[in-house]
Amino acid sequence: MNADRKHLAIHAKIFISAVILSLMNLPANVLANDAPAVNPLPIQIDRIPSPYPGGYAYRIAYRMPVPLHVCWRFKTDFDNDFLLHNSIIDTHRLLRRTANGAVTETVYKAAPGKRFIWETNTDVRNHRMTFRLINPRSAGQDYHYGIIRMVAVGGHTLIIQQAYFDFAGAGLWVHYPWDGGMRDILKTTVRWEQETVNQLQLAYR
Repeated sequence: MNADRKHLAIHAKIFISAVILSLMNLPANVLANDAPAVNPLPIQIDRIPSPYPGGYAYRIAYRMPVPLHVCWRFKTDFDNDFLLHNSIIDTHRLLRRTANGAVTETVYKAAPGKRFIWETNTDVRNHRMTFRLINPRSAGQDYHYGIIRMVAVGGHTLIIQQAYFDFAGAGLWVHYPWDGGMRDILKTTVRWEQETVNQLQLAYR
Protein backbone atom coordinates (compact mmCIF):
# COMPACT_ATOMS: atom_id res chain seq x y z
CA MET A 1 0.00 0.00 0.00
CA ASN A 2 2.83 2.38 0.88
CA ALA A 3 4.51 1.63 -2.46
CA ASP A 4 1.25 2.38 -4.28
CA ARG A 5 0.89 5.68 -2.43
CA LYS A 6 4.46 6.65 -3.25
CA HIS A 7 3.99 5.83 -6.94
CA LEU A 8 0.73 7.79 -7.05
CA ALA A 9 2.28 10.79 -5.32
CA ILE A 10 5.16 10.91 -7.79
CA HIS A 11 2.85 10.64 -10.80
CA ALA A 12 0.52 13.29 -9.42
CA LYS A 13 3.30 15.76 -8.66
CA ILE A 14 4.54 15.54 -12.22
CA PHE A 15 1.04 15.98 -13.59
CA ILE A 16 -0.19 18.88 -11.51
CA SER A 17 3.02 20.83 -11.37
CA ALA A 18 3.02 20.74 -15.13
CA VAL A 19 -0.45 22.22 -15.15
CA ILE A 20 0.28 24.99 -12.67
CA LEU A 21 3.76 25.84 -13.74
CA SER A 22 3.60 25.52 -17.51
CA LEU A 23 0.92 27.44 -18.92
CA MET A 24 -5.26 25.72 -25.51
CA ASN A 25 -7.86 27.00 -27.05
CA LEU A 26 -11.25 26.97 -25.38
CA PRO A 27 -14.08 29.36 -26.24
CA ALA A 28 -13.59 32.82 -24.78
CA ASN A 29 -16.83 32.51 -22.79
CA VAL A 30 -15.87 29.33 -20.93
CA LEU A 31 -15.22 31.24 -17.71
CA ALA A 32 -17.35 34.28 -18.38
CA ASN A 33 -20.02 33.29 -15.88
CA ASP A 34 -17.98 30.87 -13.80
CA ALA A 35 -15.77 33.21 -11.75
CA PRO A 36 -16.62 32.47 -8.11
CA ALA A 37 -17.18 35.18 -5.56
CA VAL A 38 -14.07 36.05 -3.59
CA ASN A 39 -13.73 33.28 -1.04
CA PRO A 40 -12.18 33.89 2.38
CA LEU A 41 -10.44 30.52 2.07
CA PRO A 42 -7.05 30.74 0.35
CA ILE A 43 -7.75 27.95 -2.16
CA GLN A 44 -11.04 26.67 -3.58
CA ILE A 45 -11.07 23.40 -5.56
CA ASP A 46 -14.06 21.87 -7.34
CA ARG A 47 -14.46 18.96 -9.69
CA ILE A 48 -16.27 19.91 -12.90
CA PRO A 49 -17.67 17.85 -15.79
CA SER A 50 -15.28 16.63 -18.45
CA PRO A 51 -16.26 17.02 -22.11
CA TYR A 52 -14.88 13.53 -22.82
CA PRO A 53 -16.27 10.21 -21.53
CA GLY A 54 -14.04 8.81 -18.84
CA GLY A 55 -12.05 12.02 -18.50
CA TYR A 56 -11.60 14.29 -15.50
CA ALA A 57 -11.57 18.02 -14.85
CA TYR A 58 -11.27 20.50 -12.00
CA ARG A 59 -11.53 24.20 -11.31
CA ILE A 60 -9.26 25.88 -8.78
CA ALA A 61 -9.49 29.48 -7.56
CA TYR A 62 -6.84 31.10 -5.41
CA ARG A 63 -5.32 34.47 -4.62
CA MET A 64 -1.85 35.63 -5.49
CA PRO A 65 -0.49 38.23 -3.03
CA VAL A 66 0.52 40.69 -5.77
CA PRO A 67 -1.27 43.14 -8.13
CA LEU A 68 -2.68 41.91 -11.44
CA HIS A 69 0.10 43.33 -13.64
CA VAL A 70 2.77 41.68 -11.49
CA CYS A 71 0.95 38.34 -11.49
CA TRP A 72 0.51 38.48 -15.27
CA ARG A 73 4.19 39.12 -15.87
CA PHE A 74 5.12 36.30 -13.49
CA LYS A 75 2.80 33.78 -15.15
CA THR A 76 3.93 34.74 -18.66
CA ASP A 77 7.66 34.73 -17.92
CA PHE A 78 8.38 31.64 -20.00
CA ASP A 79 12.15 32.08 -20.14
CA ASN A 80 12.88 31.92 -16.42
CA ASP A 81 15.14 30.30 -13.86
CA PHE A 82 12.80 30.29 -10.86
CA LEU A 83 11.14 27.00 -11.86
CA LEU A 84 14.48 25.32 -11.24
CA HIS A 85 14.06 26.15 -7.55
CA ASN A 86 10.97 23.96 -7.40
CA SER A 87 12.07 20.68 -5.80
CA ILE A 88 10.38 18.42 -8.37
CA ILE A 89 11.79 20.04 -11.52
CA ASP A 90 15.01 18.95 -13.16
CA THR A 91 15.10 21.23 -16.22
CA HIS A 92 12.90 23.87 -17.79
CA ARG A 93 13.52 25.79 -20.99
CA LEU A 94 11.86 27.97 -23.56
CA LEU A 95 11.80 26.15 -26.91
CA ARG A 96 10.34 28.96 -29.00
CA ARG A 97 8.08 31.95 -28.88
CA THR A 98 4.88 31.99 -30.92
CA ALA A 99 2.65 34.80 -32.18
CA ASN A 100 0.54 34.61 -29.02
CA GLY A 101 2.72 32.89 -26.46
CA ALA A 102 5.38 30.21 -26.22
CA VAL A 103 6.30 26.53 -26.32
CA THR A 104 8.22 25.29 -23.29
CA GLU A 105 9.77 22.02 -22.17
CA THR A 106 9.97 20.73 -18.61
CA VAL A 107 11.63 17.58 -17.30
CA TYR A 108 10.65 16.41 -13.83
CA LYS A 109 12.96 14.66 -11.38
CA ALA A 110 10.50 11.82 -10.81
CA ALA A 111 10.33 11.08 -14.55
CA PRO A 112 13.86 11.41 -15.96
CA GLY A 113 13.94 11.21 -19.71
CA LYS A 114 10.32 12.27 -20.19
CA ARG A 115 9.77 15.68 -21.74
CA PHE A 116 6.57 17.62 -21.07
CA ILE A 117 6.13 20.06 -23.94
CA TRP A 118 3.51 22.76 -23.41
CA GLU A 119 2.05 25.26 -25.85
CA THR A 120 0.66 28.34 -24.14
CA ASN A 121 -1.34 31.15 -25.74
CA THR A 122 -1.87 34.47 -23.99
CA ASP A 123 -4.58 37.14 -24.23
CA VAL A 124 -3.19 40.16 -22.46
CA ARG A 125 -6.34 42.29 -22.88
CA ASN A 126 -8.45 39.77 -20.95
CA HIS A 127 -5.63 38.43 -18.77
CA ARG A 128 -6.37 34.94 -20.06
CA MET A 129 -4.07 32.03 -20.84
CA THR A 130 -4.80 28.73 -22.59
CA PHE A 131 -2.45 25.76 -22.48
CA ARG A 132 -2.14 22.24 -23.87
CA LEU A 133 0.32 19.40 -23.65
CA ILE A 134 1.43 18.84 -27.23
CA ASN A 135 3.23 15.51 -26.64
CA PRO A 136 0.74 13.70 -24.37
CA ARG A 137 1.61 10.12 -25.33
CA SER A 138 5.34 10.39 -24.73
CA ALA A 139 4.62 12.21 -21.45
CA GLY A 140 2.30 9.45 -20.20
CA GLN A 141 -0.97 11.33 -20.69
CA ASP A 142 -4.02 10.79 -22.90
CA TYR A 143 -4.66 14.54 -23.13
CA HIS A 144 -4.20 17.57 -20.94
CA TYR A 145 -5.34 21.14 -21.59
CA GLY A 146 -6.91 24.06 -19.82
CA ILE A 147 -7.50 27.74 -19.31
CA ILE A 148 -6.41 30.34 -16.74
CA ARG A 149 -8.06 33.67 -15.97
CA MET A 150 -6.68 36.43 -13.74
CA VAL A 151 -8.86 39.06 -12.07
CA ALA A 152 -7.79 42.03 -9.96
CA VAL A 153 -9.12 41.89 -6.40
CA GLY A 154 -7.93 44.98 -4.59
CA GLY A 155 -4.15 44.78 -4.49
CA HIS A 156 -4.18 41.03 -5.05
CA THR A 157 -4.97 38.78 -8.03
CA LEU A 158 -7.61 36.06 -8.17
CA ILE A 159 -6.58 33.17 -10.42
CA ILE A 160 -9.23 30.83 -11.80
CA GLN A 161 -7.90 27.77 -13.58
CA GLN A 162 -9.75 24.90 -15.26
CA ALA A 163 -7.96 21.79 -16.49
CA TYR A 164 -9.15 18.77 -18.48
CA PHE A 165 -7.10 15.57 -18.45
CA ASP A 166 -6.89 11.81 -18.51
CA PHE A 167 -4.09 9.33 -17.86
CA ALA A 168 -3.71 5.84 -16.44
CA GLY A 169 -4.72 6.00 -12.77
CA ALA A 170 -6.38 9.43 -13.02
CA GLY A 171 -9.59 8.23 -11.34
CA LEU A 172 -7.69 6.99 -8.30
CA TRP A 173 -5.65 10.19 -8.10
CA VAL A 174 -8.71 12.44 -8.30
CA HIS A 175 -10.44 10.63 -5.41
CA TYR A 176 -7.34 9.93 -3.30
CA PRO A 177 -7.89 11.73 0.05
CA TRP A 178 -4.34 11.57 1.44
CA ASP A 179 -0.95 13.03 0.57
CA GLY A 180 -0.36 12.79 -3.16
CA GLY A 181 -4.05 13.06 -4.10
CA MET A 182 -5.40 15.77 -6.39
CA ARG A 183 -6.42 18.24 -3.69
CA ASP A 184 -3.20 17.83 -1.74
CA ILE A 185 -0.97 18.32 -4.79
CA LEU A 186 -2.96 21.28 -6.07
CA LYS A 187 -2.76 23.06 -2.72
CA THR A 188 0.92 22.32 -2.26
CA THR A 189 1.81 23.59 -5.73
CA VAL A 190 -0.28 26.74 -5.37
CA ARG A 191 1.39 27.59 -2.08
CA TRP A 192 4.80 27.26 -3.77
CA GLU A 193 3.60 29.61 -6.50
CA GLN A 194 2.26 32.15 -3.99
CA GLU A 195 5.53 32.18 -2.06
CA THR A 196 7.62 32.46 -5.23
CA VAL A 197 5.69 35.37 -6.73
CA ASN A 198 5.90 37.17 -3.41
CA GLN A 199 9.68 36.81 -3.42
CA LEU A 200 10.03 37.92 -7.04
CA GLN A 201 7.43 40.69 -7.21
CA LEU A 202 9.92 43.55 -7.22
CA ALA A 203 11.39 42.20 -10.46
CA TYR A 204 8.00 42.42 -12.18
CA ARG A 205 6.87 45.89 -11.11
